[in-house]
Amino acid sequence: MTEQQGNTDSGNHERLVTHLTAMARQLLTRPDPQFAMETILRVAPLLVTGCEESSITILNRRRPTTVAASIETARRADELQYELGEGPCLTTSAGRDEVLCNDLSRDHRWLSWGPPAVREFGILSVLSVRLFTDRHTLGSLNLYATCRHAYDTGARQSALVLATHATVALVRTKEHRDMQIGLERRAVVGQACGLLMERYQLSAAAAFNLLLRVSQNTNTKLHVVAMQLIETRAAPWLKRQSPPGGTPDGADGRVVPTTRHT
Repeated sequence: MTEQQGNTDSGNHERLVTHLTAMARQLLTRPDPQFAMETILRVAPLLVTGCEESSITILNRRRPTTVAASIETARRADELQYELGEGPCLTTSAGRDEVLCNDLSRDHRWLSWGPPAVREFGILSVLSVRLFTDRHTLGSLNLYATCRHAYDTGARQSALVLATHATVALVRTKEHRDMQIGLERRAVVGQACGLLMERYQLSAAAAFNLLLRVSQNTNTKLHVVAMQLIETRAAPWLKRQSPPGGTPDGADGRVVPTTRHT
């Protein structure tokens, strides 16, 4: 290795560390999946030499969807692949860790997608890297360029590192969002249980079981049943109002004797 190559590699490594550190700090301040994806795309051309535009494909029930794109051209290039059923991001999402094309005008792997991608979008180089965990594939990070041979070995290595960090960021932000949603829904159910406890003199367990039976019998999510009760202060799933001395059964609106549960 020459001294000049050593300096170049050192500079690339320093740049990689700098941008990834900044990205991690930004994601800590806003643990939101959409913000995470937008941050990844903003960093991509800074980290991956040759990258001009980028997008992220996510598999939703095995169907690919572009959830973020740095420019509309990148999104349209992705969507054309979905429409035609072929292309680098689909090949990557199917299980390949990396798909590289450095001259799309001469590449015969995607005869339906390649020519219109060159003609309509001006794409000549594509690097698609799989986003995956030990258990499943999330999708792919797609990097586009309008010149031939845009991605050298260093660019491919940087793209792999970025994709790895992107996967971690997407998984962690989704876990955080799911946790927040879970806490909010539990709070709604707790509030609805409190209303039932006060109105019908039920214990916490009995109120929860009442909501649960209604959820099961009406095929409605538990938190939706709870929210309906909170918003309307009524129980539309009960057939009739309980007379004095009775409480709602909850499953079909029948009346059962009032018993204070302890």
